[in-house]
Amino acid sequence: MTKEQVSAAMQGIIKPKMVPRLKGLKKTFVGNGRKNFLYRKQDVIDYINSKVEREEVMKNAGHEKKRHREMGIPSLLSWEELQKA
Repeated sequence: MTKEQVSAAMQGIIKPKMVPRLKGLKKTFVGNGRKNFLYRKQDVIDYINSKVEREEVMKNAGHEKKRHREMGIPSLLSWEELQKA
């Protein structure tokens, strides 16, 4: 696959000129020069699958550990309690 085909496979999220810069996507050099890249279809599929968020991660994303005791501003005193003090 060429970089234009890889960009189309990623539904245009990544521009063709950015495809060679993707880390983790294996390239194949073609010809004598090192400027001609081709990509295997299976490598592109594996790269896309490695970037997909898993359902378990999405479920646990909203669960944050809460502190044992609440910290912050104490409740405000009423006017009567302020008058007594």
